[in-house]
Amino acid sequence: MSPGLLLLFVGQGGGTLNVGDTFLKLGGTVVIPMIAGEIIQYFFPRHVAILRQRVNFTIVSQCSLLLFVYCIFCNTFSSNLVIVRSQCDSAWRGVGGAWC
Repeated sequence: MSPGLLLLFVGQGGGTLNVGDTFLKLGGTVVIPMIAGEIIQYFFPRHVAILRQRVNFTIVSQCSLLLFVYCIFCNTFSSNLVIVRSQCDSAWRGVGGAWC
């Protein structure tokens, strides 16, 4: 969801929307890991090929996406429950995602 579309749904009167902060979070969540993956594939093609034979990247990608959506769902509806948020954050960081 783009910040412009979010602004259209939320409207001006409901609160403030920091577009710069939204793009910064989007970059940290999507763009930086994608660039890091491309750099790893470029500099270590043999290691990636060996790893591709042993690990099903499709399943890892789908599970990571599912866990990411779960974290967002937990953080959205937790109503400041520290226990739910800390469990979700620690579960996401356990699989290597540092931007939950």
